[in-house]
Amino acid sequence: MKRRRLLTIGWLGAVAVWAQAVDEAVTVRHSRNWQANAAEGHCDIRVRVDGEAEFGLRGETLTMRTLNGDRARDAGSECSTALPLNVVDFRFSGVDGRGEVSLLEAPTGRNRWMAVVRIRDNKGGAEEYHYRLDWGRGSSFIGGGVSNRNLVDTGRMRTRELRREIERIYQSVNNRRASNDEVDEYIDRVRFDRWSVDQIQADIDRRR
Repeated sequence: MKRRRLLTIGWLGAVAVWAQAVDEAVTVRHSRNWQANAAEGHCDIRVRVDGEAEFGLRGETLTMRTLNGDRARDAGSECSTALPLNVVDFRFSGVDGRGEVSLLEAPTGRNRWMAVVRIRDNKGGAEEYHYRLDWGRGSSFIGGGVSNRNLVDTGRMRTRELRREIERIYQSVNNRRASNDEVDEYIDRVRFDRWSVDQIQADIDRRR
């Protein structure tokens, strides 16, 4: 138990370091074939780098942090759907750019489903880079074993259970309890707008 607690603290520390070092966070554009709950998806990430930078994609939010050189910029990234929780068959490919493009972290539950890529550009001047992420959407579950692909499909789910799940997600992202108004807003999103847990998580991440 003590070892697990230490590992958790270390993981939270790494997330905090990333958050503090981020230069910019943008919501990626939706591609023409955008589909919110697609079984498969991809993102074409296009960025400008002059030096060295890291890029993290969680949901539909792209975060950028410059390690050295001029500040890294988004250059028109777009996705066919948000990167979901419980990704399966994740694939990374560097498409274009003169420098080194490498995958540092595939999205997993340990890093809260963030795909992290590092780009090193050692030549003078900025260069546009393009890399692609592809994935499938795996099964995911909320408390009690109910599938969370789309919570409104489980209309039999009690509001109390839904409230607990939203509170859990909010706490994991923000390290604080959600207010009643914040939880009620997401319950309305589920009941009336047919939001899935993936969409709730992505929205909480975006507002963080």
